[in-house]
Amino acid sequence: MKKLRKVLLVLVVLVVTASLGLTWMVRSVVTEDELVRQIESNLNCRAHIGEVKVSLFGGPARAIVRDLRLVPRDAEVGRPLADRSPVGLGAVGIAEVRMSLDLWALFRRHLVVRELVVVKPRVETVLFEDGGLSLDELIRAPEEGYGAERGGEGKVVDQEKEGTRDENENENEERDTLNIAQLGFLATLRGIGIEEGMVAVAIEKTGMMVSLRGFSARLRDLDIDPADLSGLTTTVDFATALRIDPGEEGAQPYGELFLSGPVESRFFDPVTGDLAIVADTDLALAEESYLSTDIPVLQETWDTVRKLDKVGIEIGPLPEKATFGRSKSLAVHYEEQRITLGEPISLWLADWELAVGEETWLQTETDEHRAAAELVASQDLSGYLHEKLEKGFSILPRFMREDAFEAFEKEWFHEGRLFARISSEGELSDPDLDLENEFPDLDDLAEDAAKRFGVDKLLELFDD
Repeated sequence: MKKLRKVLLVLVVLVVTASLGLTWMVRSVVTEDELVRQIESNLNCRAHIGEVKVSLFGGPARAIVRDLRLVPRDAEVGRPLADRSPVGLGAVGIAEVRMSLDLWALFRRHLVVRELVVVKPRVETVLFEDGGLSLDELIRAPEEGYGAERGGEGKVVDQEKEGTRDENENENEERDTLNIAQLGFLATLRGIGIEEGMVAVAIEKTGMMVSLRGFSARLRDLDIDPADLSGLTTTVDFATALRIDPGEEGAQPYGELFLSGPVESRFFDPVTGDLAIVADTDLALAEESYLSTDIPVLQETWDTVRKLDKVGIEIGPLPEKATFGRSKSLAVHYEEQRITLGEPISLWLADWELAVGEETWLQTETDEHRAAAELVASQDLSGYLHEKLEKGFSILPRFMREDAFEAFEKEWFHEGRLFARISSEGELSDPDLDLENEFPDLDDLAEDAAKRFGVDKLLELFDD
């Protein structure tokens, strides 16, 4: 029995020693400086990491990275973190990253991430008119000799002499986007979770700001392998508050949409490996979602429909907010900076419903759009207006009264509801709208009556 206890004691000592040795080996690989070196070797940025913690016990190997920031590349790249000057917030920041790691790959000094949970990520960028992002400069591959590939001194760019984005466009043409195949330090990534995220995109063309606040996402069925880019389609379980601001200080937001549901996504081009997001959504809209009627396209729509004033229909003032009508979800397709509506969506503006048709699209970087919509009066309002219009047409001569009202009713009423057909194109901030419904041409009706009754009879009817 004593011998057995001794053997067990030796085994315990060996296990503890081995565990300590393994922990030391892993921590020598997964360090703040090593991870920063990996990031800066693959992305055109200066990276900062506040802390890295590694655990080998209680399940798969895990690492926690805290206070990750990406800022423009500078002369600090290649130096040990302890010797670097302080870093600002930058355009990209993450409070915490939790990684489940492949232990054996770590021994080969190769980082294989089985699952990634990103806590409180923050991304701020500008969407340029040509479709590029200010973030592109950070996430593209670094130039050859630019920065520390293996810990060497970084090439310094004089920001004042760097030139404008347009001037550098040709030089960076082949390096202006993230390419998954170039991320040599990442072997496999099978799952990503995002918690309490924030993304803010300023649109250069309009000055508007679109932001996702408090968003969460879980990528399902994900298996990214840079050696095989054919399986880069995944489902994202997504929830966020989307807010649209006009970009003017002190102005009220253009709207807030509270969205949740699945997003079918492809993040990288399966042939080139370049970042090329394609997404299809069918997101539920919460009851509190709304749009402000200060949005130029809604203002223009209302002004266009005021042409009904000429037949005695007073549209009235716009309410402050538009709420979502029959449609309680938002189905869109996103590809190459274009958002295309997959299913019709409706907004209530007091007693009027604005129904925007499918295939309506918006090119986000240029603000160009094309839309087909109908503004439809409620059932009660339509009944009231139908009666009022019928009385209004009674002022016409008897011989054309019935034909004129019948022509108007055919053009402006459908299934008992008054509706106006509207088309819109051009810049969304200054849209070109057309009212497609036509008013009865009284001259044509008079000519038709003259042909039917003859001039003498027509004059007799007119006297009546």
